[in-house]
Amino acid sequence: MSSPKISVIMSVYNAEKFIRKTIDSILNQYFYDFEFLIIDDCSNDKSFEIISSYKDNRIKVFRNEKNLGYILSLNKLIYHSTGDYIARQDHDDISLPNRLKLQVHFMENNPDVGICGTNARFFGEKKSHTSLPTNDMDIRSNMLIRNPFIHSSIMIRRKLFLADETMKYDISYYPAEDYYLWYNVSIQAKLANLPNVLLLIRWHRNNVSSLNESIQIEKFNNIRYKILEQTLSIVLTEEEKRLHNLIPSIKNISLSDIYLLEKWYLKILVHNGEKNFLSASALHKVLLTYWTIACFRTKDISLLKRIKIYSSSKIFKFSTLLNLISYKNLKNILYKY
Repeated sequence: MSSPKISVIMSVYNAEKFIRKTIDSILNQYFYDFEFLIIDDCSNDKSFEIISSYKDNRIKVFRNEKNLGYILSLNKLIYHSTGDYIARQDHDDISLPNRLKLQVHFMENNPDVGICGTNARFFGEKKSHTSLPTNDMDIRSNMLIRNPFIHSSIMIRRKLFLADETMKYDISYYPAEDYYLWYNVSIQAKLANLPNVLLLIRWHRNNVSSLNESIQIEKFNNIRYKILEQTLSIVLTEEEKRLHNLIPSIKNISLSDIYLLEKWYLKILVHNGEKNFLSASALHKVLLTYWTIACFRTKDISLLKRIKIYSSSKIFKFSTLLNLISYKNLKNILYKY
């Protein structure tokens, strides 16, 4: 019997409220050639009963003897997978019917890509949608600052795990273990996101990300420092760490920090110019995005002062700005802030 093209892996813990819709969303995919590996991590509700009620022969059910947590459970499923590709699915999210079909088509036509993610739409207590970078260089540049993938949307080549036994989810980076894995994959392969919204993310108070937000931020920061050090040879001072930590969620920073951020952005650009690791235009686009946010969210400074600081910086390039946002969006930013 030949191996399936895709191994979909999902760890489940106390998900009786949502699990049936999630499983159905995978079984109803337009692409049929997959195995669906589901592991129950010692749920104390009816999750295992619901999973076991399915008779589809594509489903392979596992159950831990003791609660291991989803990271070790996912590593266990990766070990048991047999497909060419491994696709992630969280137990409370919903994959749209054409998700696997579009991802497989992309991966088959782009053999140098190791990970393919998608955009997603949130529903439940939070309603919005993502707009992730799609090409390799834009994703790599964004990775200096944030996680550029939706974990539950990714498809990854299984051969990457087979070629390197250390290639797995690292529990020491929980709950940002996915971000660290993507970085390790980026050393060996190209990265991509499909522009399509192919995943619906259920947002509620029990999300791992919301329950562990402070720990996650700390782990994210440590990964960002490691990426900067290993790719651009920047060993951050404590002050540079503080500045870099401001970037992902800039709200209302001081005038002095605006000038310090400008110097920090320019240092990153200089180091990349020396190492030639990232596309200069892609990196500049990312930094200009965050420079725009920093300048126009500094509300204690007059608008004219902000515009002067913003436009006189070496980070600012009008041609790059035009590629980032339309005139209408720029007008809205200036009006709002």
